Amino acid sequence: IPLPPLNMNSPETKSLRGQESPVRDPPALNRHHNINTPLCNNNKKGVGRVGLLSFCVLASLFYSQQAILKQVPRLGSKIETHINSMMHTIAHMNFPMDLATGKIKLPQTIKHVVIDVGARESDYLEKLELTNDEETAIFLFDPQPSSGVQLAERVAKFSLRGIEDEWLDPLKSNQAFYTKAALGENEGITEFNVAWAPACSSLLAESDENDFWCAKSDGKITVTVLTLAGFLPLIDKKGVTTAQHGGNHNSTGVEQIHLKIDTEGADLMVLRGARDFLRMCDTVIIECQRDGSKSFHKGECVTKDAVAYMDTLGFKLYKVEGQGGLVNIFWVHPEYQGPVPKFLKRRVTFREFYSAIDGWVAAKYSPAANYSMPNITKIF
Repeated sequence: IPLPPLNMNSPETKSLRGQESPVRDPPALNRHHNINTPLCNNNKKGVGRVGLLSFCVLASLFYSQQAILKQVPRLGSKIETHINSMMHTIAHMNFPMDLATGKIKLPQTIKHVVIDVGARESDYLEKLELTNDEETAIFLFDPQPSSGVQLAERVAKFSLRGIEDEWLDPLKSNQAFYTKAALGENEGITEFNVAWAPACSSLLAESDENDFWCAKSDGKITVTVLTLAGFLPLIDKKGVTTAQHGGNHNSTGVEQIHLKIDTEGADLMVLRGARDFLRMCDTVIIECQRDGSKSFHKGECVTKDAVAYMDTLGFKLYKVEGQGGLVNIFWVHPEYQGPVPKFLKRRVTFREFYSAIDGWVAAKYSPAANYSMPNITKIF
């Protein structure tokens, strides 16, 4: 990030060094805030070398911080390059990254990735905690402090399994990850609407017609918003065409990616935020408002809009399932071959969906198949 010029005659700088100090005005600090500049090399008169170096370091850090804060995008802004994205920075803080490929380094036993957006208590993490599954890695995203404290504790405890003589187990310590952030359509920092019940909190504001107590607004917090377009390319997936492999299909990496989104009305925003990278996912589950029903949040996802958007990406609508005033919608990638990981059939909330996919996939690719798709024309 280019740094602003350091003006030695500014009131702020003069107050730091004193009006009488004879240090000459320096050129602007270079973009890498290297302290080896004419200012820091010039110690023929005035401030001593040690003092001058200290001043340069402090000034560089101060102006770096100010420049970085000014560069933090607000919600809706456009990220020009992946290297400058917030996701890129957070990934190198939260995940074991391979600097050569820019991908997350997962244990070799991992074949499947589950992404839980709006994780809260995370049914997927619970099942991982109860099994010795060595083929599934889970990535959890949730911006709420009430959820985050517990998720962070559970992920930490899981990662510490098998610790021996202060050495972490190489599998368990790289199998579950929690990121305290919301996912949306664009990266940024924005207000998050806290509802009376944490389960109804959302990036979206409460609707004027809402009469459901759970979604009643109870304040706001500021949260980081990331995108699936920033996250999904970090996963090394087999069969995906990448620049690192000369435009050829990748022959290594995980075999499947399963996505679940439950963000209280913002689910379609999350899908749009994935752009074309959503095609990396083999199954997608979201929650939406019924068409024509009263909205809980302004601009929230409605069924017909979500179905129409996923149609443009080629996903096959498997089922629309009523859930009170809401619906769960299930999609399968048109080229998904299966089989569904056993982990997803082990009493997770959506196990019926995961268990049924194998029959559909087998029938779809069998010439002699006599199998009818579930009724997908009825939109509640």
